[in-house]
Amino acid sequence: MKPQILLSALLLSASPAFAQDIVVLECPVTINTTLINPETSNVVDSHKQHEASPVYFTVDFKNKTLDGGGPAPGAVDIKDDELIFV
Repeated sequence: MKPQILLSALLLSASPAFAQDIVVLECPVTINTTLINPETSNVVDSHKQHEASPVYFTVDFKNKTLDGGGPAPGAVDIKDDELIFV
């Protein structure tokens, strides 16, 4: 048997349990920006920006981390079927 066929058969027969630890979320993102004068604490400018394309987040339930493309995945807390980004 050729090695490529054997490798393909092994990959296709792997347990789907591996995929249950990671979920990819597609989320629309809105960025709220507020510019405050540090001397007077008055709001100078404020605006809301909607991202044109969605942002993708990867949730790793086994390690309890959320990766959104930043320098390192951040910790998450999972309670009562809610995902809380810490």
